[in-house]
Amino acid sequence: MKNLFGKIFLVTVLVIFAQIFSSTVTFAADPPRGIPSGGKGLTEAAAIEDMKLSTVKRVLAQITERNDDENSPYQQLVKRYAEFVAKVHIDKRSRNAAGAFIVTGKVEIKYDAMQSELTKLVKDAYANVENREVYLFVRFVSQATEEQTRRVENAILQRYMTRLRENKFVIANADEVIGDLDKTRSMTFDQFMDFVKQKAAENPEICTAIVGEILMAKEDEDADGFTASCDLVIRALDCLNNFQVIDNYTGNEVLRMKDSELVNRLLFEKAAVSSAKSIADALVKYWMSK
Repeated sequence: MKNLFGKIFLVTVLVIFAQIFSSTVTFAADPPRGIPSGGKGLTEAAAIEDMKLSTVKRVLAQITERNDDENSPYQQLVKRYAEFVAKVHIDKRSRNAAGAFIVTGKVEIKYDAMQSELTKLVKDAYANVENREVYLFVRFVSQATEEQTRRVENAILQRYMTRLRENKFVIANADEVIGDLDKTRSMTFDQFMDFVKQKAAENPEICTAIVGEILMAKEDEDADGFTASCDLVIRALDCLNNFQVIDNYTGNEVLRMKDSELVNRLLFEKAAVSSAKSIADALVKYWMSK
């Protein structure tokens, strides 16, 4: 049987704790609103379009790498930049020494729509790459609300998607397999693992799965700043070979900073980046050995 790496269905929740955590883990709202920006052009209308385009490129830089291939997901989104602009707020209009129009202000971006479309384009881009799809089932465990958890999951998804895409793997949408992850919240990790294995057995297209959990540990505060930590366990499984463990990543991430909101956001991004690298490297090695 060929090297079957089935779909990495980032099922829900590698949760990237998207932005604001207060006493118990609070997240800043996605999408980003009111991003300071500016543009220039021969006319005021052209300057405003330049302002929209530059803002979309800035946001794209946060969720995927730049790609000069005109057929790449990155370039396709750049061409469609106007679709992802919600509103433009112009604060100042002027002309430079050369006579060009200059506008500055803020641009509101449809961040969720952009992430959703990027995920779809990435999946389509690798649809013909045989046996390179993987399903990802990783959940975030904390006192956060379901809405906050989903925001975190989207953020972590982007970190995994970037790393896996670099190694020619594809991440699919796992909601089609298990539905909302909230029904697994009361399960222990072992129960969650058994649940995913059962779903994989019922869906033979799932050849390779990444199953894991990121657990919010604690946040301490003292006169010098904030210390946040999380525990994580991520496993890559060959679902066609009795769920053989390809990689078993366990660890604890700790980060200390002056800013409470920033320390939590960067902590979980750090956890996602570290674990995604280990898992992707293990998948490549396992794939090459087949």
